[in-house]
Amino acid sequence: MIYIVNVNELDSLRLGYDGRVRNLIKILDKSGIENLAITNNIGHINKIKHVNFNYPGYKIIKTIQYKKNISLLRFLSNVIFSFKLVFYLGIKLKDNDRVVINSIPPEILGAVSLLKKILRIDFKIILDVRDLWPYAYRMHKKSFAINLWSYFCTFLMKSGLKNVSHLIVVSKQYINVINELGYKKDYTYLPLGFDKNRWKPIKICENENLTGFYIGNENNQINLDTTFKQLDGLFKKIIIVGRHDKKINLSKTNLIYEGLKDPESINKIIMHCHYGILPSLDQSGAGLPNKLFDYMGALLPVIAFGNDEAAQFVTRNKIGLVHSKNLVSCNVIEQHKSLRENLSKVRNSFSTDYLYSSYKEIIMR
Repeated sequence: MIYIVNVNELDSLRLGYDGRVRNLIKILDKSGIENLAITNNIGHINKIKHVNFNYPGYKIIKTIQYKKNISLLRFLSNVIFSFKLVFYLGIKLKDNDRVVINSIPPEILGAVSLLKKILRIDFKIILDVRDLWPYAYRMHKKSFAINLWSYFCTFLMKSGLKNVSHLIVVSKQYINVINELGYKKDYTYLPLGFDKNRWKPIKICENENLTGFYIGNENNQINLDTTFKQLDGLFKKIIIVGRHDKKINLSKTNLIYEGLKDPESINKIIMHCHYGILPSLDQSGAGLPNKLFDYMGALLPVIAFGNDEAAQFVTRNKIGLVHSKNLVSCNVIEQHKSLRENLSKVRNSFSTDYLYSSYKEIIMR
């Protein structure tokens, strides 16, 4: 039996696309391998509580609602979920079972590691590293509460990694951090990829006004204000999809906030855009974020920043441009068609259908 634990799973289901867990479930079902996904009843994007949730193959563990990403309530929500998970798995786990765990929140790794010591049975823990706390928030203002929380996360990761049988990482930048935490075993590199059911290839943009596109919710990890100000004057307009409370004012570029949209509406918006904007991720700990693969899925060339892993990925695959002071609108327009042609050649190799074909073998080792 394979148990797949991810507290943020309801958002992808509610928004109508298959995330990493759903794609894994499909592969396991196709191979006839018994599995169960375990998630909580809180949607992380809008911080809403799901009351009537009925999705085949899922076990819902109820916990308390929270409103802020970094808060005491979120910490308590994760702790309650983790304790309930221990009691649920404690009577079900058997020898040779697998528990696939998302690396956030680290309370879950700590709880399942504790269970391994208590039960003394031979089940395997596979850690899927899609993000790392407190690494992702290392640029956050260091208050007493943040420092205390950081020590707690680091302690759970260090102790939990000793019981991990195999590691899967979505970004190679996490390996150095994981090694510093004491993990010295093998790992598998498996990027996030994009869902073909969510992103439909579109005709090349015929909009005469150079238009940028950004998808993502406002958070304190990425400084969008700095990113958009560097782009001011390059684009005639930038269309932003996602939850954004703070409005940025630019003198030469029209910013259009569309809010949260369903996949079909987003695809229609992208038809009138030339480039997807990938902000500077040097200080964010984001590595290769979802939005990079979202742009690839939509056949949207990328404007990247800096020299981080994502910018190097864009340059290496020739699917976009890295921003510099020498970048002017005429050059960007001229290169759009050739970049899109390069993108169409490599696109399928980064679909979840292709990337996750080996997912089952990784877990069943």
